[in-house]
Amino acid sequence: VDAVDEADLRAIGAACADTFLREGCSVVLVARDPDTLAAAARDRAPLGPVETSAADLAVPAERERLHAEAGAVDILVNNAGAIPAGGLLDLTMETWESAWALKVMGYIHLTQLFLRGMKARGEGTIVNIIGAAGRSPRYDYICGGTGNAALMAFTSAVGAK
Repeated sequence: VDAVDEADLRAIGAACADTFLREGCSVVLVARDPDTLAAAARDRAPLGPVETSAADLAVPAERERLHAEAGAVDILVNNAGAIPAGGLLDLTMETWESAWALKVMGYIHLTQLFLRGMKARGEGTIVNIIGAAGRSPRYDYICGGTGNAALMAFTSAVGAK
């Protein structure tokens, strides 16, 4: 996923959820908007057990609440993020911080929270959905490309342990 809008991210998350449900897994769907979340859960209910959690994953306390509510999970899919396009001089620092709070810091924090339990159980998988712009950065998508590159390095480091 390169520079994608929120609708594309929802499509990726929906496809992941559908696949897991078809394989017999139960899923927990997470989104900021409770109405969107309820509709997504309704659409997937015929496929299998679906739980929901309305949370803003850009907020550390919300990530911690999600972790406490979800408990032990077998598979964590980090898929949140909507980093805007633009060059370095086009984006404010507030935009960088807001975008990275959700995607970069969100992935790192959720991995930290859930990995501890996975290691203790000796099982579990974490999947980070990361755009190819991390390997092929462009000036007009500098915030996203830089964030994706950071997440690629992070994922490689965590996976090597």
